Amino acid sequence: MVRLKLRNIFAIIGLFLGLFIFNFGMKYKLPLTSNPVTSLEAVIFKYLIIVFSLLLILVGMVFVFLRKKVDLFFRRHKDFSKNVLLLFVTVVICLLFLEFVLSFVVPPVGEDRSDHLLHHKNTPLSESRSKTDEWDISSKINSIGLRDHEIGEKGDKTRILMLGDSFTLGFGVSLEDTFTKQLETMLNDDSGVDVGGGNLGDTYEVINTGVISYSSILEYQYLKHHGLKLEPDIVILNFDMSDVMDNYKYNKSALYEGGEIVGFDVEKAKQDRRLVNVFLKSNIIRFLKPRLESILTMFVEKNIVSDDGKYDVEKDKYIIVRDNVDVDLEPHWDLTLDYVKKLKQICDEHDIVFIVHVYPYGIQVDGEEWGLGRTKWGFELGSIYSTDPLSRVEEFCKENNIIVMNSLETFRNAETKPLFFPFDGHFNENGHLVVAEFLYEELVDEGLI
Repeated sequence: MVRLKLRNIFAIIGLFLGLFIFNFGMKYKLPLTSNPVTSLEAVIFKYLIIVFSLLLILVGMVFVFLRKKVDLFFRRHKDFSKNVLLLFVTVVICLLFLEFVLSFVVPPVGEDRSDHLLHHKNTPLSESRSKTDEWDISSKINSIGLRDHEIGEKGDKTRILMLGDSFTLGFGVSLEDTFTKQLETMLNDDSGVDVGGGNLGDTYEVINTGVISYSSILEYQYLKHHGLKLEPDIVILNFDMSDVMDNYKYNKSALYEGGEIVGFDVEKAKQDRRLVNVFLKSNIIRFLKPRLESILTMFVEKNIVSDDGKYDVEKDKYIIVRDNVDVDLEPHWDLTLDYVKKLKQICDEHDIVFIVHVYPYGIQVDGEEWGLGRTKWGFELGSIYSTDPLSRVEEFCKENNIIVMNSLETFRNAETKPLFFPFDGHFNENGHLVVAEFLYEELVDEGLI
């Protein structure tokens, strides 16, 4: 009798718990992300919640409304409930054990920390390791949140500040292989001074301020509130093709006072992603993710296309490089270029040389670069995509007296290829070297070094 009452109590608890989880799953808003694979993962997570809740509701309803039949069933099959419970406990223990074992196999992941002023930033003094089929790289973040050596006093050095996203950060390569550090080496080798990783004796110091998914609106905030404290002589904005749509995304949570941006409302974004981050940070999920990603990519193009057949500006950060897109992108371009102009104004006010470097993606270089990964964004192998966005940035800069450097032709004419990781799409070591050599030559031609 006591066992039956406990069973009924647990059934009722399970029913109401299932209803609560179902309600949460239906109301759960998918986090806004421009990465289609991550977006698809979030969709999977949402519907796993819903399916689990429906199972709880179904089991609870069976135990509550078909109590007599259930009791009769368990009397006839006395060992059934024990076997089910044993199976459940065994599965849970196995999953926990697997999660523990994989914690020694799956490399730790560095975190971007939410920030009210910058939206997100690197975690100071953090270390992480990124391991894929294309690289195995360890990264360290210094005390001021940069993937660079510790920054000392400026002294007599000429200091160059690199603004940018994960391409500038050096996703997939070691710090010394990034174009930032390779440029620093070239500058100091040419000056006849030994390079010491930012020591006072160096003639030139090139600082890497790249952060994953940064764009001009966040780079403006960084330069205004942090970058100027480093006393740069030259600021180079490395303009990425994703900047336009990333700015659109970040501007949604931007806070303004008197028409001037003052920060970001990051709390809502953190709440929207909290549970899906727990899901994605599981060692089991992280172990399976790269092995299942190729399967996920088969569904991705549909995920970045809206119901009316148009590419979705909410999810497709590369929409500006697609041909014949029937979407009005002018407001997004205006926002992005306005912040480029604001960066120029800040630099002018502090007697800093401001430069915009615009670089291509693999799909704009030739039909083979980024050969394995381009399909996850719906780009065809063998096709070369529009370079109009690069030309537009170049023309805008010239019209506004901004020094601009377009490395497209340098990439196309490079002798050593590939220049991009085949699946991931970021610059590989060859690509970083091309950028470093290009910027070095351009700085010489401009008479800035």
